[in-house]
Amino acid sequence: MTSQTKSASARLYSISYSKIILKLEILLVLIIFISQLMVADDLWLLPSLFVSGLICFIYFSSYSIITQFPQGLVFEFRTAPDRLIWYDSAGESSFLLQDMDVRITRWFVLLKLENSSGPRYRVLIKDSFIDMSDYTSFRRYLLLKNLVLNKRDDE
Repeated sequence: MTSQTKSASARLYSISYSKIILKLEILLVLIIFISQLMVADDLWLLPSLFVSGLICFIYFSSYSIITQFPQGLVFEFRTAPDRLIWYDSAGESSFLLQDMDVRITRWFVLLKLENSSGPRYRVLIKDSFIDMSDYTSFRRYLLLKNLVLNKRDDE
């Protein structure tokens, strides 16, 4: 017996962290340090700078936009069932489109991806993609699938 599945070419989307968000994070840290230097008393300047430096180290090593996007991250959409495949250095993860919460605006795409390993939240801006055509194609695909899923829910 032969399988009736056809080989389909799926588009791969290479994703990296947003340089715009990273610059905003660094700018916020610089503003915090400069404001401490401007209003600090001589006695508390060194401890406050030490604590702020420690907090910045913890933030950038655990929570920054750099740590949220692993190197070589690739998204791929597949059908039957509709799902998003997440490839990175740790392996492959699959997220069903009906389990995804997607917020799309003109400037960014906010994804809440859920599977057995837990939820992942990702903000994708146009500079997260290789070029603008990948970003618009990704958004267009999500909008199309979101409309299709909403029509199924209405029926």
